[in-house]
Amino acid sequence: MIMLDVGFNSIVLFCDMQSDLSSQPGVNNINTGLMSILAIIFIALQLILHLILIFWYFFLVWKTFPFRFGLLKKLMLEEFPVLLVVPLNFLLFVAERFLRLYYLTIVDQASRSNVVSLYVNPVYMPVFAVRNVFAVVMYAFSIKAAIQIGHPQFYKPAKWLHL
Repeated sequence: MIMLDVGFNSIVLFCDMQSDLSSQPGVNNINTGLMSILAIIFIALQLILHLILIFWYFFLVWKTFPFRFGLLKKLMLEEFPVLLVVPLNFLLFVAERFLRLYYLTIVDQASRSNVVSLYVNPVYMPVFAVRNVFAVVMYAFSIKAAIQIGHPQFYKPAKWLHL
């Protein structure tokens, strides 16, 4: 899932640049409508991947002892803080894609700017940078959490019930 998300993200950036290059003189004319449709398809696929990731985390923890017996605060804050980060990553993804589509479609049509101007935009660039750095950190913690949650201690009550 991580590789698909990174791949789709790269393809979306490539599709946007191709549509910008096709309007330049001396460059082979590329069908910009096709590139726009491909960009929207890959954004939709990324959205589906992020939703699958949220469900994946739910299915990772739903059989653990803390989840079954309502120790969610302990599970999320002490053992797997990445469970709090996944919804935040989803919100950052939606915000970044919304801003990207907004600046490339609505604002771009009004000002006749190109996609390169998006990368000097003082509103879009901080969201873009935070989202991409945050995604790398979240995926690193995701891999660690997926391996860690397989330990038997999360399925037995001895660790969780201190009498």
